[in-house]
Amino acid sequence: MKAGPILAIIILLGYVGFELYTLSRLGYRMEPLYIFERFAAVEHAMERCGEADADLQNRFTRNMATVQSRARRELVEQNPEQSPEMIDRLMAEIIQSQEAEVDALIAELGCDDIEIFKLTRGYENRARLNLG
Repeated sequence: MKAGPILAIIILLGYVGFELYTLSRLGYRMEPLYIFERFAAVEHAMERCGEADADLQNRFTRNMATVQSRARRELVEQNPEQSPEMIDRLMAEIIQSQEAEVDALIAELGCDDIEIFKLTRGYENRARLNLG
């Protein structure tokens, strides 16, 4: 066999391996609970440091409801023995945790910092999604 096809196969296998590695490292970003956490964080950042018109708020709220429903289903699947009240508490804890992180970031950096800008921009981007 010639060296060209062997080299092409090695390169292809290396590329596929790299892609699989990258997907495995970033896979958590597709998890419903992670997505819900990010929605909760950007919502709180916008409440504290931004302004959104009524249309943007309505679109974000609709998408947030969809994400929250998916996260709730995920929690039920992960914790089938838990009561609905306990699932509600877990959801509330997720929101409180994200709000505390955003509050700490605002206290440290202020609303004019680039990190807060990224969060408020994330609100706008998530409002543009068509999840519902």
